[in-house]
Amino acid sequence: MNRIAKSLVLLSAVAAAGSANADFGDVCPYVGIDYYHAWMKGKNFTRANGNVVEFSRLLPKSYPGVSLYIGAKFHEYFGLEFGVETSTTKSRTLSDSDKAAFGIPSSTAAKFKVRRSGAHLDLVGTLPLNECFDLLGFVGWGWIKPKVSFDEVDQSGDHTITPASAKGKSVARVAVGASYLITDTIGLRAKLGWEGTSVLKVNTVNMIGEGSKVKLFKDSMTASIGAFVKF
Repeated sequence: MNRIAKSLVLLSAVAAAGSANADFGDVCPYVGIDYYHAWMKGKNFTRANGNVVEFSRLLPKSYPGVSLYIGAKFHEYFGLEFGVETSTTKSRTLSDSDKAAFGIPSSTAAKFKVRRSGAHLDLVGTLPLNECFDLLGFVGWGWIKPKVSFDEVDQSGDHTITPASAKGKSVARVAVGASYLITDTIGLRAKLGWEGTSVLKVNTVNMIGEGSKVKLFKDSMTASIGAFVKF
């Protein structure tokens, strides 16, 4: 979160520096909610004995969720936005061959479960095409924390959850999109983006016996669509 705070200071300084040569109108605040979907694939992990744990196949790849955000346009072409995101918990069930590789009886149901949550701070660029339709560009920092666990239910019904500890980490993010005003105050927005989630680290020692700091994921592609209200 410290890097997000530093980014806010930096972006504010850029805005202040630009104000000396720009004609700023009234600040225009807005709030919104989006359906937010991330595609974040797992990375394979090579054990000390050379065997590979195929997390690219074992972990979920698709994470639907929601994003809430608040922002403000401080210029016709620029603004700042802060938001939070969370996904549903997604799971991937192990096949019998996967269970055998982990030493798990075939009668035991086993699956990896992952959930994403985080926040973002973006500088938003706006290119008005007419009174209702704008093209948008986003660049900034996100803070993302993955919650990873390994769930097992044996034949007797005993349930075991093995969590993998992970810390939230700052990631770079960029996106492009468009917005359309339905009324003077209510609009729709859609965007496509990228997040540098390959920097996220997970401690997999409890789950597979190895890997205290594993970069378990690849970079993410994101998409969102929703509505906003401006004031």
